[in-house]
Amino acid sequence: MEQRKTAQGGPGRQGQTRSGRDRRRVQGRDPAAFPCHLLCTLIMVFLLAAVPPRVMAQAKFPDNGDISLATFNYPGRYIRHRNFLGEVTAIHTELDQQDATFRVVPGLAAEEEVSLESVNYPGFYLRHQNYRLKLQSMAGDPNPDLFRADATFRVVQGLADKEGISLEAHNFPGFYIRHRNFHLYLDRNDHTQLFREDATFWTRLPFWVPAWTVLVYIDGDNNLEPFALDDYREMARIGSSADLNIVVQMDRVGDHSSEDGDWTDTRRFLVTRDHAADAPAVAELGEMNMGEMETLRDFAQWGVSHYPAKHYLLVIWNHGAGWRAVPRPKTAGGAEGPGRASPGALGTVALDDTDNDVLYMREVQDALQEAAANLSDHGRPFRFDMVGFDACLMDMLEVAYALRNVTDTMVASEYCEPLDGWPYDTILEQLTKQPTMSAARLGGLIVEKYYLSYGGSSSWGITLAALDMAKLPEVVSALDRFAATATRRWARLRRARGSATVYHGLTEGNCCAGEPSCWGVDIKNFADLVRARTLPRSPIHNVASRLGAAVDSFVIKEAHSDNLAGSHGVAIYFPSTRKIFDKDPESSGYTQDNTFMAVDFVRDHGWDEWLDRFYDHEQEEDYTCAMDSDCPGNRKCCEPWPLGRGICVPAGAHCP
Repeated sequence: MEQRKTAQGGPGRQGQTRSGRDRRRVQGRDPAAFPCHLLCTLIMVFLLAAVPPRVMAQAKFPDNGDISLATFNYPGRYIRHRNFLGEVTAIHTELDQQDATFRVVPGLAAEEEVSLESVNYPGFYLRHQNYRLKLQSMAGDPNPDLFRADATFRVVQGLADKEGISLEAHNFPGFYIRHRNFHLYLDRNDHTQLFREDATFWTRLPFWVPAWTVLVYIDGDNNLEPFALDDYREMARIGSSADLNIVVQMDRVGDHSSEDGDWTDTRRFLVTRDHAADAPAVAELGEMNMGEMETLRDFAQWGVSHYPAKHYLLVIWNHGAGWRAVPRPKTAGGAEGPGRASPGALGTVALDDTDNDVLYMREVQDALQEAAANLSDHGRPFRFDMVGFDACLMDMLEVAYALRNVTDTMVASEYCEPLDGWPYDTILEQLTKQPTMSAARLGGLIVEKYYLSYGGSSSWGITLAALDMAKLPEVVSALDRFAATATRRWARLRRARGSATVYHGLTEGNCCAGEPSCWGVDIKNFADLVRARTLPRSPIHNVASRLGAAVDSFVIKEAHSDNLAGSHGVAIYFPSTRKIFDKDPESSGYTQDNTFMAVDFVRDHGWDEWLDRFYDHEQEEDYTCAMDSDCPGNRKCCEPWPLGRGICVPAGAHCP
């Protein structure tokens, strides 16, 4: 029989893996805050001060990221590689754009300097050899130390203009990259005006922008550390390419895995093919609190700024618990006051053991809204094409509503996720083959690959759905109409709730003292059950039908195992009774008067008020009958209807 592992005190990713093993999941400080090398400061000044025609608008940390380099004295010409030689040419074609775009990485021979990697030939770097600039790979090079030195350059103030840059050879001080007859050479500075101009360049936004940048916020600072490394390896099997950036921020704890260098801080990676998690990172940030709003915000903002693309997918990876909010303030240290339960139980996503903290949904919302505001360009609002949660229980209407202003598509699971989570290798492999796919199509692909990776079924249950956020207002409006209309026939509504598909955490401490029905229910499943229990064309029947139809339109694609057949793509918080609602330690956060980590959906809509009315009518009975004698007291039996049974009503009342 399958067994599940859970977080300490928290709902857990479930225990089944794609390989058949039993294991499942539930539920830096900004680099600018660190002392910066002179190199970083110089590049920052130069890039931010760059002038038209293509000004680098968001190059806040230009010690890494993608750039193009324009010549100082030949406007319209750019450094590029052609036939594996360095040249300067005008840019016309798509191939020209790719050849003229380079990825700035920490210097291969000195991390405080830089190396320039080709975006369309990953692993190939500009290096000088016999004083010519060439594009070569270090793989198989007979002298790798010399290669690293030849491919490393010191960025200095432009020789001809202090607002430009010049690139000095790491191993030949006083020698600079310069163009001569439109070819690139390494020459000694002869201090002539012509040399200074030939050796000065403007940094520009990259000509070639990949189709997708995938940003993955991996909080492995908890018991999921081994699976964080597994998923990183899946990404590295594919690696970044000219059309795809794979960018990861990972935090580790060291208590659960000693693999890949056993480091325990927080690092940022541009994931390339076969790049190990102990290989040089783009940035080492020290210990970061991944459960802090600012940490998520800074990563999202940094990733978009440094790895621009046509489309962006942000994945938040860790334990999850849906909308959860707790009306108790955080202390300065990130933990809460005395008596705090496990943060896995009381938070939303991204449990950080070292800092004893967790992200609430309010913090996720604020982080992404602040990042989007900071990334807006000249009044054009920024939106992520997709936000995904590789975590449990995050596919809730409350979560989608929180992200309504920052993303076009959301991918998440109504139920618990296996510990292995998403199959990143198969997803990214397909995205690499078809980089022009839309966010909606990619969302559907993620759902499909996830479902297939677990064999299409599980004795514990799997769910995943992609949601079209443009249709969210229709669902919310339909739910509001349902709440305004479904104010009678409470017994039937209660029976519909009792039969609905329920999603919950896996441990007693996270299920309202062992009550699994304290979590969410599938909205469409509940609406369908209400329809089946009400007369056709009756007001409640009609609003339930419209609610189900709105959910159908909202869901791009969903998949579920056979034992969760009532899953249709999005859940909502719906404890079955007031007693169970009151047992939920976070339910006091699900009120309109809660101000700590307030839930926007609750504040803006009336679902919590409808729940209160639902609980007020818990004792109301709606007897079914075949004849009058089946009815208690002074009641009569109305003729049978959909389920083949009649209903008991007061003797003087009209039958519905």
